[in-house]
Amino acid sequence: IASDCMTADAYATVFMALGLQESKKLVSKMTDVYCYLIYHKDDGSIESVYSHGFDQFFVRPKEPK
Repeated sequence: IASDCMTADAYATVFMALGLQESKKLVSKMTDVYCYLIYHKDDGSIESVYSHGFDQFFVRPKEPK
């Protein structure tokens, strides 16, 4: 997530080229870009990780009245 679509697309391309570990290092230094990375582990399973601040974009269920 970035301030505009072109920036978000550019970072998505950069993250794909860098790989998981380097992408996590890069985004940890940024204050205006947030990411949710989905990746395959060596055993074939799928995992995900998100950057600091991304949790503000998750939709949380409303509390019952």
